[in-house]
Parts: sequence; structure tokens; C-alpha cells
Amino acid sequence: MTIRWGIMGTGKIAHGFARDFAAVQNAEIQAVASRDMQKAQEFAREFGIAKAYKSYEDLVADTEIDIIYIATPHTLHYSNTLLCLNKGKAVLCEKPLAVNYQQVKEMIDLARDKNLFLMEALWTYFLPAILQAKSWIDQGQIGKITLIQANFGFKTTFDPKSRLFDPNLAGGALLDIGIYPIALAILVAEGDPVEIKASASLGQSKVDEYDAILLSFKNGIRAQLSCSLVSYLRDDAFIYGTEGYIHIPDFWHAEKAFLYQGDQMIERFEDQRNTRGFNFETDEVNHILTHHKTESSCMPWQQSIRLIQIMDEVRRQINLTYPFE
Repeated sequence: MTIRWGIMGTGKIAHGFARDFAAVQNAEIQAVASRDMQKAQEFAREFGIAKAYKSYEDLVADTEIDIIYIATPHTLHYSNTLLCLNKGKAVLCEKPLAVNYQQVKEMIDLARDKNLFLMEALWTYFLPAILQAKSWIDQGQIGKITLIQANFGFKTTFDPKSRLFDPNLAGGALLDIGIYPIALAILVAEGDPVEIKASASLGQSKVDEYDAILLSFKNGIRAQLSCSLVSYLRDDAFIYGTEGYIHIPDFWHAEKAFLYQGDQMIERFEDQRNTRGFNFETDEVNHILTHHKTESSCMPWQQSIRLIQIMDEVRRQINLTYPFE
């Protein structure tokens, strides 16, 4: 069975996804759509895609497509996903799934009602290094987990019209990159935080340019997380336990993981991929669709709900509301 894909959007993330598709088995990209026909045609030529559409409506009307990968800006995820689901298309939607809980709930409810597959494209969860780290934890290699630390930050030039700084596009550090350390924390801690504390620096466009987040879990685990658009952070994660710790360099696109017991490294993992890593989540989606399931066990709907509820609470605490809300 060959899974037939369509891509909605032609930006940087869509290019990365399509580039890695060469490593995907039993699937093909059949169509791409953009609001700019020239961009759609250029994207199709670059990746050898048969069909280019000038509207998202034309893409979802294509009866030869099984699933659509949504790679549009944050603020379009909600409407784009509803469009796809209402036309009977399965959906893999880039993170964040939407910009607030109400939107995410409506998207999931519709997927459930339509009996269609929907998944938030949090590719980090499917990377071999992350899976290896989780395996070490499950084996008890570092004892009982006590602390998770994860940061993701870079410095970029301020542009009030860019998606990173424009509040009308749900700009800011939290939804764009802060989601990664939060996602890692809830993956490892395996549950909802019982306490959330957040602080942030809001910039001249009134979006969060830096966030510091502390999550406390019922099992005693604490997570210290940060994200930034105005400073370079070491994009590493450390998972500390009573018997050792795990270090994951560049955790959000991890290729390596190191296991320490005491202060001695006892094992290292490094995958030998020649892709960015999008192919792992794509292979998982293809497997799920082949088996006619609507939800991923690795990235289930409840995890997307948990993520957006945490980010909603962070935004409440830092007084960040988008103009369209």
C-alpha cells in the first residue's frame, strides 16, 4: 500500500519535510499547494511532485490524496486542519497544533467524529536518540528521575512583520520553540504538571522574546525550561536521576545521547542518518494509516492537549494574548 501525500504550504519547514521524504518507504508526495501559484510550481519542480495547486481548497479536493501535511503559519493550522478533515483527509499538522486549547479541542473532536487520523507533527518524539534516551529511563539506568533541564534559543534580528515577532501571527518564543522543551519534559515525566510557574520578557511588539518555565509533577519531578529569540542558548537537554543522568545535545533535532552513571559515561548513542529527521515521523504516520488507526501512540491527542494547556497557562501568567483571541 502506497500512502499518497499532499503538502499545504511551501516554506522552510515544508522544504525540510519534502527533502527527507526520499528516505520514506511506501509513500509518495503527489501534490503541493500554496496561496502563490509560482511558489507551488517551483516547489513541485524541486521535489518532482506531479501536481501544484494555487489554493488549499483545490488540494483537499484531490481525490487521489490520502493525507495532507500542513506546514502553514501557526495561525492557519486550525482553519487548514478543519478544511482537510471536513473533506475527509487525514492530517499531519506542524506544531503547534493550534494556538490555544479551544482550537485544539475542536480539531481533535472533529477528527474523532470523522474517524480520521490527526497528529501534531512534533518530530522530536520520533528521533532515534530520543527513543534511546526514553529506553534508558524505562530500564532504570539513571534511577528515579528528579530533574529535567532543557533550553532552546537563538538570536534573530527584530522584524515586527516576521512570524516570530508579529502578534497577529501568534509570534513569540513560546509557540515556536518553547514547545520543544515543554514537550520533552512531559514525555519524560509522563503526566500533567501540578504546578506551572512562568516568567517572560515581552519585546517591543508585545510578544514573548524570552521565557523561563518551571514545571512540577506529582511524581516529584521538576523541569527547568527556557526559550529565547534574543540570546543564544545551549540547545541541550539533561535528564537527571538518583543514579545518573542523560545528556542530549541539540535535543530538538537530536542525533546523539549520552548515558552517565555517577559521573562516568557508560554508553553513547549516535544515529547515522543522512536526513534532517522528518522521515521518522513520516514513517510512523504511514504505518498508522496502513493499519487504519486515527491516533499515534507516540504522539496521541492527549499529549497535544497537555501541551497546549501548559502553553495557555504560561501565556496567562506572562499576560500574553494574541489580538485575534
